[in-house]
Amino acid sequence: IIIIIIISIILIIITIIIIIIVMFIILTFIIVILMLIMIIIIIIIVVIIIVVVVVVVVIVIVIVIIIIIIIIIIIISIILIIITIIIIIIVMFIILTFIIVILMLIMIIIIIIIVVIIIVVVVVVVVIVIVIVIINNNDNNSIV
Repeated sequence: IIIIIIISIILIIITIIIIIIVMFIILTFIIVILMLIMIIIIIIIVVIIIVVVVVVVVIVIVIVIIIIIIIIIIIISIILIIITIIIIIIVMFIILTFIIVILMLIMIIIIIIIVVIIIVVVVVVVVIVIVIVIINNNDNNSIV
């Protein structure tokens, strides 16, 4: 009886130890599986974050490039407008000076013509007066 009791106690202890070992193995297996699942989830989250960041960065870069292109186009158009305005002003100034020069030339020609006419008239009048005076003198002398 004592032997049976001892054997039964030993068997109970052995089964408890086996159960504990099996439980431990199962628990470690579960923990390892959970760790793997966590790692996979973390990897997925990291990949998603990386993709989102890359997409956002690409979108921002594209937007910035578009804005830069628009700004460059606006600046070029403003510069072109300013250049055309300057060219128009220069051309107008040149045309105006040309017109003024032509007008000055016309005025000078008119003044020269007027002066020549006045000189001719004066010379003619003087010559006529001289001739009349000479004729009168001759007549007077002849009369005397």
